[in-house]
Amino acid sequence: VGTTDGAAWYYQFQKYPWEDPMEYAVRSPLHYVANVKTPTMVMTGEADLRTPISQSEEYYRALKMLKKETLLVRMPDEYHGWRRPSHQLLQQLYLQAWFEKHRKKEKANP
Repeated sequence: VGTTDGAAWYYQFQKYPWEDPMEYAVRSPLHYVANVKTPTMVMTGEADLRTPISQSEEYYRALKMLKKETLLVRMPDEYHGWRRPSHQLLQQLYLQAWFEKHRKKEKANP
């Protein structure tokens, strides 16, 4: 938390990060990573300026260290929101496969 290309984002806080680091920390997903119970896929554009890839990698590594089921999908030459149609298709295929793998199977009625 604290790295972004959107300066207006800082107006949501009472103080700057160096004045009150905890105000920022409690809004970070990383602060709550130990509470994750759901398998988590992290999808990121390698050129993302809004959420730099280092934040995605940090969250992914924390999930791995905690032995949570996770997958990191990095898309080259994409920003915050994938724009190329071929990448959008890949995104949908990753999502479909992930949810298919993790959805609860219905029990067959006898």
